[in-house]
Amino acid sequence: MVHSHLAHVMKRMAGFDTHGYLPPPRYQQLPAQAPRGATLGQSRRLVQRLCLQQSDLLGESLDCIERGLYRAAHVTAWQAFIDLTSEALVTDRVTEMRRLRPALSQYTEAEQLRDRLPEYELLTVAKEVGLLTMAATKNAYELLSKRNECAHPSSYRPGPNEALGYVSELIGRMADLQNRRSPAP
Repeated sequence: MVHSHLAHVMKRMAGFDTHGYLPPPRYQQLPAQAPRGATLGQSRRLVQRLCLQQSDLLGESLDCIERGLYRAAHVTAWQAFIDLTSEALVTDRVTEMRRLRPALSQYTEAEQLRDRLPEYELLTVAKEVGLLTMAATKNAYELLSKRNECAHPSSYRPGPNEALGYVSELIGRMADLQNRRSPAP
């Protein structure tokens, strides 16, 4: 069942061309924008390694983009990233996390960590235990800020390329995170 779901998400991602434009015909009337330059080929390989919940969230994010719900796409893709981050903290870096932040010892499941820690702090903990580099943490803070603009009233109105770029960037960050998931030395 998981493999069929991942295959479905990968098929959906294949519907986007290498320039990041949405598939025709619905979006052919969109104004021409500069090509993204980023492809989703690497992202497809990552999706295969994600858990069902994360791949489902990314699939929902793609659904949002196809329907013109670009702010919702940001929020949903961010959920997949933060789910992977919190899961990695409680499974791969739990010893280091508890040593550096004894107050977090009470959290034994990713859901508890997500529910009780602000996302900014969760990213800081991920940096402290070596799950995120300094540069990746700064980038994650920026992505969180953009997510917040989309989740709360603001003047930010992303278009299809911004939404797809955001999702693609998060998928790339998720790939980096997956590569760093082995326990710290």
